[in-house]
Amino acid sequence: MRKDFTFKSSDGIHDIHAAAWEPESGRPHAVIQLIHGMNEYIGRYDDFAEFLSQNGFLVVGHDHLGHGDSVQDNSELGYISKEPFRDLLNDINRLRVMTEMENEGLPYFMLGHSMGSFLLRSYLANRGKGITAAVIMGTGYNAPAKVRGGMALVKAVSLAKGEKYRDVRVQALVNGSPSFKGFDLNGKKPENSWLSRNTENVTAYYKDPKCRYLFTMNGYMGLLSAVLFSCSTKNMKKVPYELPLLFVSGSEDPVGDKGEGVKKVYGIFEQQRRHIKNAAAVDIKLFSDDRHEILNEIDRMDVYKYILEWLGRFF
Repeated sequence: MRKDFTFKSSDGIHDIHAAAWEPESGRPHAVIQLIHGMNEYIGRYDDFAEFLSQNGFLVVGHDHLGHGDSVQDNSELGYISKEPFRDLLNDINRLRVMTEMENEGLPYFMLGHSMGSFLLRSYLANRGKGITAAVIMGTGYNAPAKVRGGMALVKAVSLAKGEKYRDVRVQALVNGSPSFKGFDLNGKKPENSWLSRNTENVTAYYKDPKCRYLFTMNGYMGLLSAVLFSCSTKNMKKVPYELPLLFVSGSEDPVGDKGEGVKKVYGIFEQQRRHIKNAAAVDIKLFSDDRHEILNEIDRMDVYKYILEWLGRFF
């Protein structure tokens, strides 16, 4: 029961492609908004969305600016907008407001993966009120000083080459964490990919033109802005303490430094809430041996069921 639609982006230029998966049983008992990652699009979540819709959820999600079918032509893939961080967050909010207006009174959940996890963490710090619970998937922790260094490099390259410039060296630096060492990063050895242990998923990803492109300097500025904002301890304190959070990742996910980065973020939130009366729980789950895309892993049904069970605690 998937329906595709569009809405006007906050950049004032693009029509954002979005999708909704409606339960066949009738009125949903809850809503969940999915926020996808870098170099992908909402259609890659089709199986997971169908699973949730079969269990009574209305599932919505959209292709970010510079991604999927939210571009006017393929040359725009990897380029966000003049104000990338602002517009990415505003588009997330536009879909939320639209969906809430049409489903008043229903519990409202959000889930963000990878780049989407950093965007969601940033979004919750600004506009987290009214959300029932949130799932932070495939996330990590990056020291703000290190992120600022990356942003300075991206800004310098942008000034010299333009914000639409693409550079494999910048890509290599962004993926330069020691946790990536030993993983295949280009799809040539699917069995050893950083994405997942599911070789069919890996092969499909690297064959997909909607995934196989370099980010522009502008795109990296949007990504790094989200990472910097969300990894700031003072911004973490802005996330409503009454909002339940689930941090879920693969134990071998290099984005989360093989679990250590996920534990770091979880620990900060847990520490902040420890002495706050009536603060909601912060939970963490690392799936053993899984890599980055746990929704596409070989044990994905275990992941699906775990998330469904966790969401079910709150309505």
